[in-house]
Amino acid sequence: MPCCAAALGYASDTDRRVLEAFVRPHSAPQAFATCAQIVLLAPAGAGVRATVAKLAVGRAKVRH
Repeated sequence: MPCCAAALGYASDTDRRVLEAFVRPHSAPQAFATCAQIVLLAPAGAGVRATVAKLAVGRAKVRH
């Protein structure tokens, strides 16, 4: 695993569907949507730096 890769495991299909449902609606609170996107990107192999760049959030938010 790269030095700055997210250390989350793979989400189940049910978990993935729930997280994707949080990301889609514009009425979802931004904090929830951002956290859901971070969790969805981690199993896809996106590292911390790539996730920070894609979502325009701080590195600490992605690492914790």
